[in-house]
Amino acid sequence: MKKSPFYLMMGYNPRPLPTAFTKTMIPSIETRLSELKKLREEMYSLMELAQRKMEGTAKRSFTPFTVGQKVWLEGKNLNFRYPSKKLAPKREGPFKIEAVLELVTYKLTLPDQWKVHPIFHASLLSPYRQNKVHGRNFLKPPPDLIEGQEEHEIEAIIGHTPKRKPQRFLVSWKGYPSAENEWLWEEDFEHAKETLADYKKANKLRQILTKASQCLNLTHTTTSTPPPLNSSTSSTTPPTEKGSSKRLETPHSSTISSETTNSSSDSTNTSTA
Repeated sequence: MKKSPFYLMMGYNPRPLPTAFTKTMIPSIETRLSELKKLREEMYSLMELAQRKMEGTAKRSFTPFTVGQKVWLEGKNLNFRYPSKKLAPKREGPFKIEAVLELVTYKLTLPDQWKVHPIFHASLLSPYRQNKVHGRNFLKPPPDLIEGQEEHEIEAIIGHTPKRKPQRFLVSWKGYPSAENEWLWEEDFEHAKETLADYKKANKLRQILTKASQCLNLTHTTTSTPPPLNSSTSSTTPPTEKGSSKRLETPHSSTISSETTNSSSDSTNTSTA
């Protein structure tokens, strides 16, 4: 065609920069409209050919999904705050198709903890195929009854929120896919304290928390202790630690005071004698 997009839309090319010799070639209105109509018809025909070619390719490679079928969901548009985005799962699932809205639009049955719109395009879905040799990939075992409550087994702790107090921990459940991962508070690990302790030790969380608590206690004691009012009492008070309100106590302070008391009493007795 060799025509610019501007010419196809407006029917004329944009004016160039002014030159020393301007041209005044203005075609007639009928010639201009007929040429523009012809160019647009050619453009529509080319677009229709391209669409037919794309439809033929899509029909050969795409098989529509059915209700109840399990599919994988691409994870590129999902943000679940994994510790490392590069190591995050490339796809989530498998999920069951709840409804077929259109030929390429499907509604999935997502976990309850997900706050995501459950309708997705077919380009984000891929069929889930189960291997007969290895059996089911995810067994999804039933929960265990512990003290009358249903609880699942924690497979591992895979992340935590470092900048949030109190902290939350991302856990994966044994026998369940990564889509079922869940954020738990520290008090939720009542029956998995060893797992939480091992994770804290591996990530040095316990040392960080103890240092932070020491700093908080230190600042609390320094700000809560009032300064001495009497100058005489302050001079007799032993030196204090830097940044602490507790006095330094020597191990022989009581012995020294008792000896001085005894010596003073002895001197008094000799003088009276």
